[in-house]
Amino acid sequence: MTPLLQRVPGPRTAGGLAGLGLLLSLAACGGGGSGTDSSASAETDQAQSLSATATTTPQQTAQVADAVVDTALAVDPGALSTPAATHVGVAAAGAQLQGSVNCAGGGTASVVMTGPTLAGLLDGVPDAGEVTQLSYSACRGPDAQVALDGTVTMTVTQSGSGGLTVSLVTSDLQAGLPLSTLGWSGSLSLTRTGTVASSGASTTSSAWSASGLSLVAVRNGHEADLSFNGSGNRSVQWQDGVPASSSYQGSSSLGLASSRWNGTLDVATQGVMVFDPEGVPQSGSLSLSLGLYHWTATLADGTATVTVDRNGDGVVDRTRSWPVADWLASAAQ
Repeated sequence: MTPLLQRVPGPRTAGGLAGLGLLLSLAACGGGGSGTDSSASAETDQAQSLSATATTTPQQTAQVADAVVDTALAVDPGALSTPAATHVGVAAAGAQLQGSVNCAGGGTASVVMTGPTLAGLLDGVPDAGEVTQLSYSACRGPDAQVALDGTVTMTVTQSGSGGLTVSLVTSDLQAGLPLSTLGWSGSLSLTRTGTVASSGASTTSSAWSASGLSLVAVRNGHEADLSFNGSGNRSVQWQDGVPASSSYQGSSSLGLASSRWNGTLDVATQGVMVFDPEGVPQSGSLSLSLGLYHWTATLADGTATVTVDRNGDGVVDRTRSWPVADWLASAAQ
């Protein structure tokens, strides 16, 4: 499909788009004519697409990380077997369990667990130094909104009263989400508190950080390459073992390269943002900036409202609102 906006080097249309590090071609938006209408159209289009992408990508990244941790913690070590090599002299390398398990929401995962001692693996309590490698096939854990494929390695770096801290490393993880498909390559650190209760209400919270995480997002039929650096907190409210809602707050640097946009955005939530189980934002506010250009996206009552400040002077130069579904349809295009 021919994109509406092409990334091209060279001069930009005069006016509000001048000086942006995001390279645009206005030709497909009515030509690079005299200007005001095409500039306004491109600026509105830009505000919609970039704000939707910046709002959903960090939350989805955290949601996928949570899904990996949830599936790893759901593995029953007693359902795994001890490979023959463990009995013939791998004591120096520690203990190992392996096998295949069914995921709570469907699909399977092949699991290899290693740790200092076999007893430590079998007790079902994650301890520092234990490593779990999961190879997923359409695996859906407690959060059945996330379908996992590919391989990821989870290493426990700390376990105690302050929560469980793990590192996640992958080169080929694929996550199917209601709003997009997200491919991962790189590493992320996460500290989890709380557990998912099979009945009644429960809450889990995850504090995460990532540096140099590479993402490939496919949304609305468009593919975008994203580089992700940042940190944040995601809490999930569960009811009878099923996610009821989630909240997210954090800040990140989001590099975006697609058929239409190319640049790096600084993104930060303004307080807590609330999402439904499918990852659709319900309420909250987020700011994003590139140089002097600033946008603010606010979600409330099924509407996304985006303001544009072209000069970083605190003066709103443009305001536009969309139904949330229409706004999200422009993400990562």
